[in-house]
Amino acid sequence: MGSVLEERRVSSPGTSVRPLRIGFLYGQFGEPEEWQPLIDRLPAERFDPQIIDYSRWPEWNRESLSFANWQAVAVTKLKSQDWDILVGYSLGGRLLLHLLEVAPTLAKQYVFLSTHPGLSSEDEKSARLKSDAKWADTFSNEDWSRAYALWCAQPPFGPVEKSQVASPPADLDFWIRALENFSLARQKNFETLIRENSSRVHWIVGELDRKFFEIATNLKAKNADLSVGSIEKVWHRVHRQAPGEVAQKLAGL
Repeated sequence: MGSVLEERRVSSPGTSVRPLRIGFLYGQFGEPEEWQPLIDRLPAERFDPQIIDYSRWPEWNRESLSFANWQAVAVTKLKSQDWDILVGYSLGGRLLLHLLEVAPTLAKQYVFLSTHPGLSSEDEKSARLKSDAKWADTFSNEDWSRAYALWCAQPPFGPVEKSQVASPPADLDFWIRALENFSLARQKNFETLIRENSSRVHWIVGELDRKFFEIATNLKAKNADLSVGSIEKVWHRVHRQAPGEVAQKLAGL
């Protein structure tokens, strides 16, 4: 499957209706294929789905990977398309927040799956930097299967996700750099940005992922206009564990 799916159009005599262009950004160690079960459940006549396969973009200056670098590259790559909805999962959601910051009109609606809006405490940021540096070292020096099993054993993923992947991704070097350079500790706290754009921002989390469920609950408590949805019996990877439910929420936008 390519990074951009075939455009689907529906028409009737004398009319031509453009399907909603919806883009998907995967998270850390993500692959385009993980979105396919969700895409298969979207109404084909209504949506033109495209996977934003950003980790493989040749434009990256990987030696100086940063959020500012991401913003410059991504806006240039994506601004030529008329996006109706952009969807980001986890790290993909945090990258999407950075696009909302510098190019708020890039899309009409923004959907964040299991996304962290940003830390406020300097102690939390310091601890997160150390943690991400440790993860980068683990993936640089450990066997992939062991390292990924440790990654999947983190509490938000839940017991269902404690599985191993047979082989490392081809772009593993990018992901190792991303662990530190796209660290949550280097991200702004975007709560104000979220509030300012609440009419077109949507948050979706799994109820079993207590950390991100509480984050979403707190965001909603601070902004009654924010659209927040949760999915029962699901952990962090909502798009993979409940593709039908997520597709239904997207179709309802």
